[in-house]
Amino acid sequence: MYQFIVILVKKQQTLKTVRARALARALALARARARKFFRLTLILFIKGLLQFKAMKNDKDSSRQNRDPSRQKQDSTRQNNKDTSWQKVGQWYDSIVGDQGSYYHQQIILPHVMKLLDMQSGASLLDLGCGQGVLAGRIPKDVGYLGLDAAKSLLAKAKARHKGRSFQFADLTKPLVLPSHRLFTHACCILALQNMAEPDKVLANIKPYLAPNAKLVLVLNHPCFRIPRQSSWGFDEAAKLQYRRVNSYMSPQKIPIFTNPGQETSETTYSFHHPLSAIFGFLKNSGFLVQGVEEWCSDKVSEGKAARWENRARKEFPLFMGITCVVS
Repeated sequence: MYQFIVILVKKQQTLKTVRARALARALALARARARKFFRLTLILFIKGLLQFKAMKNDKDSSRQNRDPSRQKQDSTRQNNKDTSWQKVGQWYDSIVGDQGSYYHQQIILPHVMKLLDMQSGASLLDLGCGQGVLAGRIPKDVGYLGLDAAKSLLAKAKARHKGRSFQFADLTKPLVLPSHRLFTHACCILALQNMAEPDKVLANIKPYLAPNAKLVLVLNHPCFRIPRQSSWGFDEAAKLQYRRVNSYMSPQKIPIFTNPGQETSETTYSFHHPLSAIFGFLKNSGFLVQGVEEWCSDKVSEGKAARWENRARKEFPLFMGITCVVS
């Protein structure tokens, strides 16, 4: 009888051990499945977040593929005949003002003055002068004439710089200037990109430039700053902020809305051309390129994304400066 009881107890202990092991295996399997499910959920969440960011960054680009009803609404906001900044002069002046925007003051104008390198007795033809942002920096012993097709901006320029000359002119058409006066320098700051036919602009100004005259062009960088076709993105896996470019080689006429969130908005245009086309315009118009500079932002970010944003600023320039001479 005693032996029977001992055997029975041992069997019960063995059974408990087997059940405990089975329970432990089941718990381990459950934990593994939970970890796998958590990883899968996290991956899906990150992918969804990246897709949302991409959609948000590319919202301007996506407008090109909108439904016909939205495209019809856009057509009421666009004036395909007038590409001057007359209608958006007030909006532009509120952004740039008398002294220029932050980037005018900190980056563009200092570089332009250095590239022009004008001495006493020189003369400057300012193409697309707007409200005269550059005029205030020109030495008094240097002659100056500003040209623009926006009368509202010219009125502001004349009021702010009374000692300088400004004239209305559509640079895409033959100019009417004093033929006896040849300018030693010319510049076009962030304006050539807003003119429908830059090749005609360059051809029209050449007769008024002296032999070996210097021309300085400043553009939003044609490779990295294309309205609606370029945007910032972030690679979560590589922890890297990058610049996305959807199209580059195709010439484009891109509408710019002053109030994009409203149903009606004044519209101006930006005209994109690849670098090969831009240099071709210069060559065909009789200009010899002497140098090309690329200018990055000098701003510094703070916060969690500062390291990525600051690195990206140093890699992707905002502006391009092209120096040419009459050949």
